[in-house]
Order: sequence, then C-alpha cells, then structure tokens
Amino acid sequence: MSRQTDTLLGASNAYAQGAQNTMLNLGTGGQLGYVSDLSQLLSAQLHIRSNLIAVVIEGPKGFSYLPNSSYYYAALRELVERQALTIDGLAQGLEVQTVETPIGAAGEMMEHPVKTTRARSQVTMRWPERYGKPVFRFLSSYIRNLILDPDTNFAAIGTLSNKPTDMLMDMFGCTIAFFEPDPTHTKVVQSWLGTGMWPKVTGDAVGRREITAASEETTYDVQWAGVYQVGVGVDQFCQKLLDAMNIVNANPNNRAAFIDAISSDITAASSSGYSAGIDTMRNKAVSV
Repeated sequence: MSRQTDTLLGASNAYAQGAQNTMLNLGTGGQLGYVSDLSQLLSAQLHIRSNLIAVVIEGPKGFSYLPNSSYYYAALRELVERQALTIDGLAQGLEVQTVETPIGAAGEMMEHPVKTTRARSQVTMRWPERYGKPVFRFLSSYIRNLILDPDTNFAAIGTLSNKPTDMLMDMFGCTIAFFEPDPTHTKVVQSWLGTGMWPKVTGDAVGRREITAASEETTYDVQWAGVYQVGVGVDQFCQKLLDAMNIVNANPNNRAAFIDAISSDITAASSSGYSAGIDTMRNKAVSV
C-alpha cells in the first residue's frame, strides 16, 4: 500500500489547526461510492479510541492539615492514575438548539440556530475494594474531614487544633487532567482538565448473610463533582504531560524478572527438586 500525497491533513490546515495528533484528510479516501478505490485504502482507517490517561495535577489543600497528609496525597494519585477500573462520563460533543418556522402548507419546517451547548462531563470512577477496605476508608475520611461530616454537617477538619481559616473549594477539590493518547502513545487526541473535583459518594458499604452463597467482591462506582475545560490550550497542556512520559526503551517484554533467585525456604526444603535430579544422574553416571 502506498500513501497519497494528500492522505494526511497538515497540522496547520483547516480543521486540523490546534490539534496535537496526526489525522486523515476527510477530502480523500471515500470507499462507499459507486466502487471502492483501494489505492486510497489508508484513508479509510478507523479511529479506535484508546484508554484515557488520568494525571492528578493538584490535590485538596485540606489534606495538608490532616495527620500523615502524605498518605492522603499518595492514595488520591494512585486511585486516580493506576487503580481505577473505569473512568466514565467525560464528554465534549456539541449540540445546536434550534427553533422552527413553517415553510409552505405541506408541513416543511425551516430550522434556525439559537444556541450551541457542549455536553456536560460528569465523571464516575470505579474501583475494586482492596484487602481491609482501604478505598472506603479513604473516601469516607475525605468526605467527613474535608467536605461535610454526616453528624454535624460541618467539615471535621475544623475540629483540629491546626485548622484552615476558610473552606473554599481548593480545600476539598482537586484538579485532574484526562487525555487520550494516539496509537503511538506520543500525541494527544482529545483531553479534559477538570477542577473543583471531589467525590460525592463513598460507594455502598453494606453487609449481608447468605450461608449457601459464595462470598462477593466489592466494587464502588464513585461520582465526582467538577467543572471542565476543553480546547486547544488544554490539548497543549496535556501534550506536555504526555511528552514527559518518555516510553523509549520502556518495552515490557524486555523488563527484568520480578525475582532473581530461589528463596531460602525452598532451597532448605528436604525435597530434591528438578536440578537435584540432574545432579544425581550426573554423579551416578558410569564411565564409558
């Protein structure tokens, strides 16, 4: 297959202006006309959406007032960046609202644009609970200490001797960047920058008994509040984040084994094992 000179749209041309990623030129490559044109087959390649990368940019300032605050910041970063099973609810599609006027007597209507809206992002993250329920404990502490305690309806951080003087949103909200990388993991395709983000629920914490049933795993679907920016500026910012994630030589097939020796418990065991059988055979070999 050979590329046509106009297969790709230049980064400074038309609707590609401001985009960080390479894209196909919509003006070529149609395959659904009278007959297909295999000389331009590359221009029909689909966009396959990649999994988002999430990066915590700012944590809640309120964490810094809590004892062992570094554990809170570390937990937030790990939960968002490397432990979420799913992150859903990010959107930026546009919709044009219209009003109609009749044209003629046959029922035809002419539509007039009156407002364009962007789809609202409402993020939900899903986590599997870990041994000992640390996810629930973290989210519960986050909500009770920094947002509202259920018994008092005040943030419990106010009961500490070292307490903030206000509870503006930066005390309990965080900023998170979300972006989709292209198939080369080098260019941002689309992105969102959310701020004022905070968890609205801990997820269910329930108990039950059914003696004949199998035990169950626990997962939480946690909705987050937040407002989001999208556009060229956010794409450029997220491109800087992606550029810093240098994947040169980061081939998982080439990483060292996670362990490099047989444990002492095994070598001390009375069982002879595979290699001992070889030693026995070698030691008992007859001379020829």
